[in-house]
Order: sequence, then C-alpha cells, then structure tokens
Amino acid sequence: MKKTILILLTFFLVSEYAISRPQYSILQTYGTKCTNCHANANYGGARNFGGFLARKDIGLIQPDDIGLQGLYDFLGEGTELFDGKVNWGLDMRLQNARWAQTSRKEEVRVDTNVVRPTIERKTMLMQISPYLQVQAASWLRIEGMYNFAYDIHDDMRYPGQQAFYAGVTIQPWQDLPSIRVGYLNPPISLDFDDHTMLVRQVSGLGRSMPLIPADYAELGFEINYDGLSWLNASFGMYESKNMAKIKTEGVPIVNENTMSSVVNLSVHPQLPYGLQGFMGLSHFFNSSLKTDDGIYFGNNYLTISSVYLGIGLADRVALMAEYINSTKQSLQEVNNYSLELTYQFMEPIYVFGRYESGKTDIMRSGQIWEAKQYVLGAHIYPLPFIDLIPEYRIYDRADVPGTSAQWAFQIHVFY
Repeated sequence: MKKTILILLTFFLVSEYAISRPQYSILQTYGTKCTNCHANANYGGARNFGGFLARKDIGLIQPDDIGLQGLYDFLGEGTELFDGKVNWGLDMRLQNARWAQTSRKEEVRVDTNVVRPTIERKTMLMQISPYLQVQAASWLRIEGMYNFAYDIHDDMRYPGQQAFYAGVTIQPWQDLPSIRVGYLNPPISLDFDDHTMLVRQVSGLGRSMPLIPADYAELGFEINYDGLSWLNASFGMYESKNMAKIKTEGVPIVNENTMSSVVNLSVHPQLPYGLQGFMGLSHFFNSSLKTDDGIYFGNNYLTISSVYLGIGLADRVALMAEYINSTKQSLQEVNNYSLELTYQFMEPIYVFGRYESGKTDIMRSGQIWEAKQYVLGAHIYPLPFIDLIPEYRIYDRADVPGTSAQWAFQIHVFY
C-alpha cells in the first residue's frame, strides 16, 4: 500500500517546462494580459522586452557584491537583436524529488505478478529550452522552442507530453485578429508552469493520469484577437494525435484521426482601489464528424470546460481560482477545482499555498474516486534570472487511509 501511494505521489511531484505564471500578471504592475510579458497571446513561452524587464533587477544579492556585474551588464542589453527583428530566450530547470524510474522495474506480488516502477529520490535536469522568434516582416512572425532535456531523460516522459512547439503568425493589420499555424499549445483554461496540479489530473485507483497532457502541443491553427486592452479571445482547431495517447479504462480518450476545437475568452477590466484582475472561460471539444446524413458530430465526444479567475494587488497578493469539468460520453466525468494564494513577502520572495480537489465519476462501473492536494512553497530569487522553488506537498486519497507528503526542490534559470 505504501508503495502504491508513493507511485501516485510521484506523478504529482514531476514538474515540466515553464510556460507561464498567471499569478505574476496580477503581482506585476504591467497588467493582467499574457502579452504584457510574453510574445504569445495564449500562454507564455518566449518573453518579450516587458517580460525581460519584469525580472531583470530582482534579487536578494546584488551581482556587483559577488563579482558578477560584468555578466549582468551584458545580460542587461536584453534578448532582442537586429532592431527587434530577432528575439531569443532560455529556460533551464533542475529538480530534486522522488521519481518513478520507468526504466527500472521490479515485480511486486499482489494476487498476481504486477510490474511497478521503483521509487527513488533523484535530481533531474528537466528543461533546457531555447526560444527563438524572427519577425520576418511587419505582418509575419516565426517562432519555435525545443526542450533538449527530453533527450537526456527519455524514460521520464508521460502520455502526450511534447518537447517542442513551432508556429507562424500572420497579422497584416494590428487592430484585427492574427492567424497562427503550426505545432501549437491549445489554450485550454489557464496554463501554469506546474503541470503536477491536481486540477489537471484524473483522480483514480493508483497512479492518476493527465486530463490535459503535460507540455501539450498539436498540429493546428488559431485565430487570436488581442486588439482591446480589456479582452483576449482565441479559437483554434487541432489534431488529436497526442491527446489520443491518454487512455481511460484502457482505451484512448479520443480518436487520433479526429479534430479538436478550443475556444478561450478572457476579460481584463480596470478595477477600483488598486485591484488588478481577470476572469475567463475555455471549452475543448472533440468528436468525430459525420457526413452520412448532412454534417453533424458523432458520439464518444470529449469535453473539457473551465472557468478561471485572478484578482489581487500589485506587489502584494494574488488569488487564483479555477474550476474544470470534463466529460467523456458514457465513460467518465471529472470535476476539479483549485485555489491558490500568493503573497509577495518582498520583491525577491513570494510564498504561496494551494488547495486542490479532484473527483472522477466512472459511469460504466459507478465508481467514484476523490483526492485532495495541499501545496506550500515559495519563489526565491537570490540573483536576477534565478528562481529557487522549494515545495511541500500533501496528497490525500479518499480511498486510502492517511496521507502522503514530500519535499521537492527546483532551480529555475531563465532569460
């Protein structure tokens, strides 16, 4: 039983590459839109000049005090080259936690022989991700990212997880929507830099599985509108090959030959009393398209619907809330939610606490699986562009007596 709990806990301790931190959109004085700090209207990835400025002078130690001022003077020139026509960036992550070693297995007798991963504490290089953006013309942008750490730890990947994205954005007129085509991250709900969040998992017996693949990317296209200061809207259609790698009840959650659509809409109003905030919703839909009697959607659909909210005071506190409902027709229904409070203790130190609840209803068998997760952690910047992230996680399954808990520690270097 203890080993089963450890295997389950391991899945929740594995964080993947950084996309964005919606909390910072509240805590920073730049406002609440992703495009204030990131080049991509949906989620994060490569930082723009605003994103570079947001962290460039924040640290507990001044570089000059330890002989690094020359390096930081060089880095202080920013990530833009050739008059802004080229923008580059980098994310690197190292984490220490208990990991399921999928390449080392042992047989454990539970009624019959069952193969299970062994568990051990390990330090893993999770991310070496260079970003590159080229503004080929005033109306054309090319971008891409590849995580080279995937090739180093190829035994630590999870279903549907991807190492790269790449796309082309076409926008002839700045006040009109843009079109983005390529291998893209579908904008399902909010996107955090922590893919171990219970709100994005399917609670079940033993090790839970992703509801949304970690580092999710598919071939597809998007139409994005960001022309108003208070609105962000996106609609896209994508292949389903990576989503199909997630299985439930032993079968793929979607047919890999079908198309998925995602709509994401958020509003970013001006609030009184110095408050900053946003709220939004998203809807993912996958089904086969039938043409035998007109054009209509077939059965076996999958939906992932979310409502999310962020509110707080710049340089003080941010509260994030999210609810996700997912239905696989006649198979399962998932209802998850999370609440996270981040407090800026001082500019280089943030502390946070998160509560999450997950519930899965297996329609075929009538089984219901419930779990809760409690996370306490901090973001500590000893120097600009370096983030130390200690975390303590408690995982509580309703069907297992007691709880599981563990420390994890991560170093994030970014530029």
